[in-house]
Amino acid sequence: MKRIFYVSVIAACVASHYFVAREEMRRDESLLKVPSFTAIEHKSEASSSFVNPVIDAPIQQVKRALLPLLDSESVEKAAELLKGVPQAQARSIVEAVLSDQVFKISPLNRRLFVAAVAEQYKDNPKEQASFFEILLKYPDLYQGEPFITTLLNNDYERAVPWVIRTLSVWEKEKKIALPEGLSSLVMRSYSWIVDKNDVHAVSHLVQSSIPLDAVMASELLWRAAAVPNSCVNFVKLFADKGADLSYAKDGYTPLMKAVANNNLPFVKALVERGAPVDSLIDPTIGTALQIAVEKGFVAIELYLRSKSAQL
Repeated sequence: MKRIFYVSVIAACVASHYFVAREEMRRDESLLKVPSFTAIEHKSEASSSFVNPVIDAPIQQVKRALLPLLDSESVEKAAELLKGVPQAQARSIVEAVLSDQVFKISPLNRRLFVAAVAEQYKDNPKEQASFFEILLKYPDLYQGEPFITTLLNNDYERAVPWVIRTLSVWEKEKKIALPEGLSSLVMRSYSWIVDKNDVHAVSHLVQSSIPLDAVMASELLWRAAAVPNSCVNFVKLFADKGADLSYAKDGYTPLMKAVANNNLPFVKALVERGAPVDSLIDPTIGTALQIAVEKGFVAIELYLRSKSAQL
């Protein structure tokens, strides 16, 4: 009962503060303060014994605390209030927020709110996917601009890997496809995932209807080779999409980058797919073999020498 009272008081304070200051906040965004509800939650997080009071609070009370935050552009602060809340309860809260007809939260903030909450359940893909499925109940949220584009346009790229499975389902069921002129946004999403060495997420993205041409595949293969300990499966993924194994950037081919990172499995995969062993782009850098010798990567040196002898 104390927790319910605690949440009720805080929710009332937030709502009261919001209605008094609403017009002022819209005139001057700099006046926006972190609501006491959020500040208390953050402070309490430091204690291992802390239990989020939202867990025991009625859904409508929680919704009344969240709506002012969402309406004032504090999407992530609103999502943070649901940390530690069981998935089923969190989903019910999200649905209550999306269906509210009084505040009429903007479609953009509603979409980003779903992603921000789902992010907290990334360790359980099945639970996480259920949040994105909520969007399908609202045509104004899944029609028009693709969800992945919303995330990228609003610098929320970190959520991209966690929406790919659901996005692929949407594309198959709803035939959602990226409009023309968004290849740069697609490249941003691929690049972000490659940099995180998440080959599983890239695989899902490649299998979806999101376009990936040979030019993009070439650059992404080079980018993957440049990531330390990069997963070898990237080679097949991008080579199958027509990646140019001789593509060069900053004086390095993908093979040379992989050698510089001492990534023998990646080196072998590239050579087996036909990557040229003796390419020389910049004399000051040298060939792949010369890089291996200079850096003392004996295993790669011996492997490349054996391949050069076969040519």
